[in-house]
Amino acid sequence: MKKRLFFIGSCFFVFLVVLTWVSSSFFVKKSNIQQQGNILPTPIIFQQNLTPATPLDIVSVTPQDGATGVSTKAQIVFIFNKSVSLQDVSVWLGPNTNYSVKTDLNKLIITPSAQLLTGTVYTFSLKFINDSFSKDYSFTTRGVGPISNPKTLDSFSATANSWEQSFRPDIFVSNKTPFQGNDFAVRSEYSDLPTGHMAFSVILLSQNGKAGFLSWLSSLGLTNQQIQSLDITYMGSE
Repeated sequence: MKKRLFFIGSCFFVFLVVLTWVSSSFFVKKSNIQQQGNILPTPIIFQQNLTPATPLDIVSVTPQDGATGVSTKAQIVFIFNKSVSLQDVSVWLGPNTNYSVKTDLNKLIITPSAQLLTGTVYTFSLKFINDSFSKDYSFTTRGVGPISNPKTLDSFSATANSWEQSFRPDIFVSNKTPFQGNDFAVRSEYSDLPTGHMAFSVILLSQNGKAGFLSWLSSLGLTNQQIQSLDITYMGSE
């Protein structure tokens, strides 16, 4: 009888030991699973390339500035450091020369409508619309002709100024800014919406500020239609 009780007791003790071991193993595994479930994945950080866009710049010009003996059938070719459009630049050629302008990737080509005169100094100019920077060039055609009349840059600039007033009043007015009168102050900046143009911010310094600004535009020789075409923002009291 005692042996049977001892055997039963021993089996029960072994059962308790096994049960305790199994239970502890289960809870340890569950705890590990929960801890692993709470571990967040390591974030992947992508570095963005924030290099600013390369500004448009002139690489070369043909004919070169000051060139002589240039063919009377020559084209004027600007090569830029990247693609260019007629929304980026404007050009002029004189004296008294009709011409066409086109772009081809990073090239801008000015083609005179007729053969150039011999022995004549021609001046051409290119202006960047977004910052109003401009540069003048000149060349002399080959031969001795009836017109050996070098146009001065001042007179050529006057021709360009007249062209701007007629066809690009925004650039024409921008070249007069910043400007401050008794009743207003105006500044200009480039805007590419909806297309490239010069926009104007006008600070009204008095109740007559808007009328004074419009009167100033009229004094520059602009028509009402040209004034209405300008991108104008008024600030201050009206």
